[in-house]
Amino acid sequence: MKILTFEYIKTMFMKLLTIFLLIQLAFFNCFSKAQANVVTYPGPSTMTPSTVFNVTVNGESLFVYKTQMGNGWQKPSVDAAFTYFDFDGGNVLVEIEDKTGRIINSVKVLPESKGIKPVISGSKISFSINAHQKLWIKINNDATNSLFLFSNPILKAPDKNDPNLIYYGPGEYYIGGNGAGTVTLKSNQTLFVDGGAVVHGFILTQEATNVKIMGHGIIDGNYIAPKGNNGQPFLNIRGGSNISVSGVILNNSPHWTVVPVRASQVTIDNIKIINSRGNSDGIDPCNSSNVNINNCFIASYDDAISTKGCVWNFTYPDSKDAAHSLINAQYKCQYINVVGSTLFSTGQCGGIRIGDETVAPEMSDMLFEDNDIIDAGNCFMVDAGDRALVSNILFENNRLPANFPGYFASISNLKTEFNYDLGAIGKYKNIYFRNIWSMRDPNTTATIGGYDAVHPVTDVTFEGVVCGPKKNKLWEATWACSNYANIKYIDGGATPGQVSNRFVQEIGKDTATIHWDILPPDYQSFELRYRKIGATDWITQTSTSTTGYKIIGLQAGSDYEWQIRTISTPGTSEWSYLQVFSTVDDASSSSLLKETGKNQIKCYPNPTNDFIKVTFNNTIDSDYSADVFDSLGKLMLSTKINKSEQETNLDLSRLSNGIYVLNIHNSSINSTFKIFKTTNL
Repeated sequence: MKILTFEYIKTMFMKLLTIFLLIQLAFFNCFSKAQANVVTYPGPSTMTPSTVFNVTVNGESLFVYKTQMGNGWQKPSVDAAFTYFDFDGGNVLVEIEDKTGRIINSVKVLPESKGIKPVISGSKISFSINAHQKLWIKINNDATNSLFLFSNPILKAPDKNDPNLIYYGPGEYYIGGNGAGTVTLKSNQTLFVDGGAVVHGFILTQEATNVKIMGHGIIDGNYIAPKGNNGQPFLNIRGGSNISVSGVILNNSPHWTVVPVRASQVTIDNIKIINSRGNSDGIDPCNSSNVNINNCFIASYDDAISTKGCVWNFTYPDSKDAAHSLINAQYKCQYINVVGSTLFSTGQCGGIRIGDETVAPEMSDMLFEDNDIIDAGNCFMVDAGDRALVSNILFENNRLPANFPGYFASISNLKTEFNYDLGAIGKYKNIYFRNIWSMRDPNTTATIGGYDAVHPVTDVTFEGVVCGPKKNKLWEATWACSNYANIKYIDGGATPGQVSNRFVQEIGKDTATIHWDILPPDYQSFELRYRKIGATDWITQTSTSTTGYKIIGLQAGSDYEWQIRTISTPGTSEWSYLQVFSTVDDASSSSLLKETGKNQIKCYPNPTNDFIKVTFNNTIDSDYSADVFDSLGKLMLSTKINKSEQETNLDLSRLSNGIYVLNIHNSSINSTFKIFKTTNL
């Protein structure tokens, strides 16, 4: 038997203490590796922060800005707040303290597809994120005193010695002395609104090229009267080409917010919009082409996205006469992509809209894909009451979790007060809704209204579209329709039971979770197949889950394609169309973010008739390949291209109309793009 002497107890204590310290050190090292590099910005000293919220991220306090947001059409706006920060490389803990004293019964972190489940403890809310998010935090299902939280990748500081740089650092700025003036950008200039900066006033580019508007700060319209300056949009891109808008927050626009007019090659990425005044649409491409809207957050007090054909030039907002009608009306509005964004109309207008104004020769070739539409009056609206032929429009794989007060889809060529072609009637060709589940009550889910029997709405297809909590097929619902022809309804698979609302989240270095919703009835199991892009063989898994499947054993920093089909009592469905996701590379394994090189490459026009032009912004180091796959993963076209060719045209004329995946890759680049191939009629 061991005698417990003082020396023995002391020795054992020191050993245990050493082990404890080693475990603590190991835990600290692991935690440190998982911790993100966080950048926060103090608010301007001249501004008073919100009295509603305290917000910290990894223990660091954030400045919380006061704002207002809409709360339903023709209803008073309500108080809200927003804040933001930058981070890279790990997890961040967000802690929110509600200082109002209200009892917190429930919290929603929207969009729901992000899968964030907050923890409530008294007056505090907490959750972790490991990817850059744009979120709306709604307490007790009430917009009043809700919070917008935006996180961004860390941005490289600009060269302040650049003569073409207009820089606003931390602080508060009043353009024109009263906050209602205009910053006008010329060709080759960059406007950089840095974190911690608040710039009050309009932004304008006029017939300019190679312009950048960027940063993580705020452009604010609080000092501009509604529809001020003869209706000038808040951020107006008037003519010109190769314009980019990225990162900034646009708060309380007096009118339409971001408006490219007669512009081309416009990229709008990672911007955030919060509006509370009537007629403050989010982003309205007017008579413009090749406009790409990606990864944005829009809370607008009118339509969130609205593509238009407009008569006026925004200095004559009420003009209908012939002289002014020539300013914009000869320009088409085409090749518009809206992808991966969170949209909602706080005024309960349109989530995504084409029109009402459609004064253009054509409004065509538009893709609306992989967006979360939190709320709206009518979700999808297409109103062609003017001369335009509206054609080749694809709404695909959008998530609609709310029971909207209006319609899932509203399509018409009826005349409204906003139509300017008094004798012209718009026409439709190839309007397509695909793979969408809307929670809208299916009793009245869609309306189609043709002008008359001679001018009907034609050529609209609904494939794999279901409505309501029971996922009723759209065509089983009650419709309010008149004067229409060639309206098609497709199950989405060869048999009942094909899944809908497919998307990927929780993507890591070697894992990804595929989510889906089932369509009744009689499903038994699901087959999921996936492969690295460029590989020949599929990996197939079978699942009986009704909500999703986690894939393991993936390769870091790689692009994968995947499909799913349903095994049911009537038989096995066809494979779903091809979808793509990218795993995270080793260098940022915990951030769940992967740069695929798309910032280096442009592919346009998309949708396209025959050719896709591929251009590189930077010099590439080796020859590359361009491979085109069909929706079933079959290789349809493969081209080897010399590294010296910074621009090349891919001939797609031999391919049938449909959806394809373009993969561009070499030793250092691996990028995928979805292409909509169609015939422009």
